[in-house]
Amino acid sequence: MVMHHHQELTVVNQKVQHLEREIALVQEARESAMTEHKSARAADAAALENLREENAVLLNDISSLRNTLKGLKDENEALKSSLEEAKAQRILPQPVENSAKGQAQKDVAHPESDPFGEIAMPTSHVAPFSLTPPQSATAVLVSKVFSVAY
Repeated sequence: MVMHHHQELTVVNQKVQHLEREIALVQEARESAMTEHKSARAADAAALENLREENAVLLNDISSLRNTLKGLKDENEALKSSLEEAKAQRILPQPVENSAKGQAQKDVAHPESDPFGEIAMPTSHVAPFSLTPPQSATAVLVSKVFSVAY
């Protein structure tokens, strides 16, 4: 009977040792997982801090872009009102006088001969034109003619 108890004790001892080894393996796996989780948590914390910094920069950028947009909208409104004022103050073009009136009266009988229709020509923007050269050009021509002739 002692022998039988001794065998049972040996078997129980072996089972205890086996369970202790399994517990040690489980603890190692747990510690390894904890280490991985800690390093992952540290990496996540660093990434979160970077994201917070980027978010702050982007918020500043958005704020400056909104201010710029507001300024552009204000400038656009000012330009619109200036354009409306310019349109209101614009002088309507007057038709060209003298020969244009005579030609227009002549073409009334033949409207198909007037390819441009009734286009009003602004007189304020037309530069004066003369067929006679300026006085200084005449003096130069006369002096050249006389110097060649004599």
